[in-house]
Amino acid sequence: MKKILTTGICIFVFAATVLAQPELPKKPDRRPQTGGPEGQPRKEQPQQPAQSPRQRPVYYPRNTYPPVYYPQGSSWEQNTGNQQDNNDAQAVAAQKRAKAKIEVKKALFEMRAQTQSFDIKDLTREFEIVGAKGFRIVFPELAFVDEEGNPVLGEVEIKLTEYTENSEFAEAGLTTMTTDGSLLETGGMVNLEAYSGDKKVQLGSGKSVEINVPDMKDKSGFRVFYSRGTEMVTWSTEPSQQNTDTANKPFDGYTIKMLKSTQVINGKPATFVIFRNWKPLEEYVNENLKVPADVRSQILKDGIPFVYTLEFNSVGKIKSVKPKYPEYSKNSLIAEIQGKLKAVLMDAPPIALNDGNLDNGRTYDILFATAKNYITPGPVFITSPIANNEKAPVTASETNANPNAQNVNEFTMNSSQLTKINCDRFSGSNSKDTQHFQFERADALVYVIFKDQRSFIQPTGANGNYILTKVPTGSNVRYVAVVYGDDGSVKMGVRDTQTSNENVTFTDYRPFSAEALKSALNN
Repeated sequence: MKKILTTGICIFVFAATVLAQPELPKKPDRRPQTGGPEGQPRKEQPQQPAQSPRQRPVYYPRNTYPPVYYPQGSSWEQNTGNQQDNNDAQAVAAQKRAKAKIEVKKALFEMRAQTQSFDIKDLTREFEIVGAKGFRIVFPELAFVDEEGNPVLGEVEIKLTEYTENSEFAEAGLTTMTTDGSLLETGGMVNLEAYSGDKKVQLGSGKSVEINVPDMKDKSGFRVFYSRGTEMVTWSTEPSQQNTDTANKPFDGYTIKMLKSTQVINGKPATFVIFRNWKPLEEYVNENLKVPADVRSQILKDGIPFVYTLEFNSVGKIKSVKPKYPEYSKNSLIAEIQGKLKAVLMDAPPIALNDGNLDNGRTYDILFATAKNYITPGPVFITSPIANNEKAPVTASETNANPNAQNVNEFTMNSSQLTKINCDRFSGSNSKDTQHFQFERADALVYVIFKDQRSFIQPTGANGNYILTKVPTGSNVRYVAVVYGDDGSVKMGVRDTQTSNENVTFTDYRPFSAEALKSALNN
């Protein structure tokens, strides 16, 4: 009897507790409810061992896949069908050449470099990725901004493609020429891209990645070059302009603000909002956070970041606010207002995510930073590191000054952009010689492979006439020509010789295949 009575009392207390929960305001139909279960995560490789907050995590590829280059049933196929009613011999020949070119593109597609994907979960600290061919890329903390200049938190996917063979250069249209036609020698090329959800993101102003190039015994003269062009890529020492600076906008001093940030959580774009009126959380906080004048007067530049971690209860109320790097926060400008900052967040109405579910028991990162208090609002760029021991990026010469077992055959360079990046040096040639390649009644792809240095270039031209400028005369080279003629046939010419200031001719041709082309380019 006593056991039954005890059970009944427990059931009554549980029911009363549930009924006593405050009722949340009704949400619009398109808004997900706060406090729901965690969304379905992507399938991933087994997790790496847990690491301390001060240790740099290392990520390995989740997946590899080829870049989209030759879709089946593409316009190439559709636009080159036989036109039986066309009696124009010239048009028929052009159609046959176009079909032959498709076969060549298919062969090149088989040589493509594999693209590797990395899922990055924590952007608030430095991390590195390691490619299958040995390239190691180190990213700084809070590395990324979206197209509006807002810092990126949450989950990011990084895509890395490593190019180390001539066949991979050929498929991707890569050369070792500068934009003005000067010859370069390469130590290797990579392509880097980063995505927050389906949106591409870039490095923030003042941020750079450290790229460690493998198998570099001779490091003198090498530096980073940035890609130009698409069909045939050339290189420049100058990065392209990506972000719009806000230095010329009027402002009335500095302050500390919660920043609007781009976040992806469980694969979905997410923004923290007040559940009652859907106002962004950063607007609510900045309206209620009063930064004392004496603190504002101590701020000498914008972009110094402070990361805080939030935890919510089942109804969306913030129940915990903790600095992610407490030692850094304790010894910084924000220490004087940390109590006010926490109070504003803890007093906030229930919070929701405008897309996705807010999970009870899970922690979320938000970002505060010193910022120019613009009269006309503009984007804020994160330009200062979180680490207490702030220092300039390591240069290649510093990294390799005292080689050890880990870096003796690596070369380190820094890039301020995510794009196609080439580790190159100038060949030193000042030649103004030219070479001409001519293929009667045929089009061609022509490649020049230098045997005494790692250089790979393509003559420019069309309609059977191609020209190569600034050729260093007397260099040992291999010429590879893939020729497709009026009859729709594809043949391949290979010639090992020395460069000279004269026309280049091919007398012997061999059958074309993807295997034969790859062998000619790489061996």
